[in-house]
Amino acid sequence: MPLDKIFLRGHHISSLAWDYLSEHIPEETRRQVLMGNISNAKKHLPQLKNVNPYSVSEDEMIRMVYGDEFCDYYKNLLDTLVNDPTHPIEVVKGLDSLCLAAGGTECVFFEPSCVFEDQFKDVDKEILKEYGLDVGEKYTSSDIIETIIDYYLRTGYINPGDKLIQEKNKKLWEKTLGGRN
Repeated sequence: MPLDKIFLRGHHISSLAWDYLSEHIPEETRRQVLMGNISNAKKHLPQLKNVNPYSVSEDEMIRMVYGDEFCDYYKNLLDTLVNDPTHPIEVVKGLDSLCLAAGGTECVFFEPSCVFEDQFKDVDKEILKEYGLDVGEKYTSSDIIETIIDYYLRTGYINPGDKLIQEKNKKLWEKTLGGRN
């Protein structure tokens, strides 16, 4: 099904990078991320309370959280990015096409909505800076894919979120050590 113009925020561009470059991500790394996602989701979603991360695939977990309709939309969006190089994309701050597909004005993880209570909203700006993308700018699918590939080739990171987490952990470690080696 053809999509209209796609609106994406930094965090979701970063998420799409994971799926687009998935062949470069070791299975154990993907499993660890899935386990973390399930652990976080269990706090908010009773249907995941007894889910063993080793007993479900990433796709099954996402379907449990967001439902089949969202998963189909996500796959269609990723397919559009890959196969329709001129498709229009606008980078936005706040709710984007994926947020809206996941539940309209509210995100299943955060109350009252992603725009205001979102663990990624502060990171969005940093992710977009790392990618060299700007809020309000219009791009094409090929621009976004080229940006994802260029970032990976330039930094060795699948997405800026990975780099930002590593840098944050390094600073915490250095602070804990107090400058000792």
